[in-house]
Amino acid sequence: MATVKRGLLEKIFPGKKIPLGQTQIYRTLSQYEPIFSSFGNNAYYMDTVRKAVDTIARHGAKLHPRHVRRSAKGIVLPESNLDYLLAIRPNPFMSGFEFRYKMLTGLLMDNNAFAYPQMDPVTGELLAIYPVPAILAETFEGADNQMLVRFSFSSGARIVLPYDEVIHLRRHFYKNDIWGDRNSPALLPVLELANTINQGIANTIRVMFNLRGILKYNAIGDDDEIRKNRDLFIATYADMSKAGGLASMDKKMDFQEVTQQPVSPTTDLVKFIEAKVYSYFGINAKLVDGSYTPDEGMAFFKGVLEPLSLQLSQEFTYKLFSPRERGFGNEIVFECSRIQFMGEKDKTELLKQAGPLGLFRINEMREWFGYGPVPGGEKRVQTLNVVNADKADKYQGVGNDDKDPDEEDDVADPKAKDKGKKEGDENGDGDSTDPAEGNDA
Repeated sequence: MATVKRGLLEKIFPGKKIPLGQTQIYRTLSQYEPIFSSFGNNAYYMDTVRKAVDTIARHGAKLHPRHVRRSAKGIVLPESNLDYLLAIRPNPFMSGFEFRYKMLTGLLMDNNAFAYPQMDPVTGELLAIYPVPAILAETFEGADNQMLVRFSFSSGARIVLPYDEVIHLRRHFYKNDIWGDRNSPALLPVLELANTINQGIANTIRVMFNLRGILKYNAIGDDDEIRKNRDLFIATYADMSKAGGLASMDKKMDFQEVTQQPVSPTTDLVKFIEAKVYSYFGINAKLVDGSYTPDEGMAFFKGVLEPLSLQLSQEFTYKLFSPRERGFGNEIVFECSRIQFMGEKDKTELLKQAGPLGLFRINEMREWFGYGPVPGGEKRVQTLNVVNADKADKYQGVGNDDKDPDEEDDVADPKAKDKGKKEGDENGDGDSTDPAEGNDA
């Protein structure tokens, strides 16, 4: 029996074969064509660009996705397969960290990143999430004014999907109604300058090994003789181990040294180019090499990671849950810990101030300082010096001491006090309680 070979396209998009037919291009409000094409790999090959993108993607990949459900009673953490799938293994080919890294790298390089959530056709359960590394995306109008998107891949394969089933992250989302604007108009000038500098450095090195001198013959000779004498001169004196640094010649020829002063880019110019690229992506050189201060790390957290966290949370929530599920408060939240950018002194101070209040679990606080989890570390501990605000009066035994001034005369009169107690007992508000009713309660 012949074995049917299935490629990655069929594995990721099983049964997804939507014919376009006479479908027309999806019209947008702007005059821009609803077509996205990737920026290409040339920019990613520049070391400065790659370092900038890698820095953001590495830290952004540490965002922890979590399934939560919000209600009037508070936040509930449902027990489902979503947490494991999103955080640990979104699909058989990559880990959660690698998935988020790939998505964020695509977002930074192309200002558009796509992922396809594969659902069980019967139960609607999420089975896997795959990045969609398309080099071209086009939108079309399907039935009932539904927007379709056709992805083209570098292998030549194509797939058509409903746009509502595609996770789409955008950056620099301005003039186009669907796609994020290109990086090229803003980034290409500085990349061309950086490329010129790199070529200049390479040329400087090559010049050092090019023409070093001229042999001038005082007698007329044919070309073959000149080349023969030149090669003999090189073989005899170019190898310093043979010549010992000295050369001897007669009057037939003279050696004239050629001194070249190669021009290399200044350090300030190289740093200027790097700063321009880093600034475009919202970081600096200290974040790239890890020498940032806690304040600089916190600025990176607030300016770069928090917006990414919010964008991921909203898009994944909308695309992974139905309207009914969202109506019950189901969300995907990408948590980002600002504590990782704090200095040791700030972490210690936070531990001293927040630890006694029971705001963090034991294992969370151990993680701050690089320690592994321990059994029972999911508990919260707090000092007995704090108490629930609603029960503070009862806890301190001061609840009966505060009297309403208007009731002082009644309380001061023993007869009135006894009378009130009797009336309270008759109305069921006194101290006498039916033991059966108390048990039922």
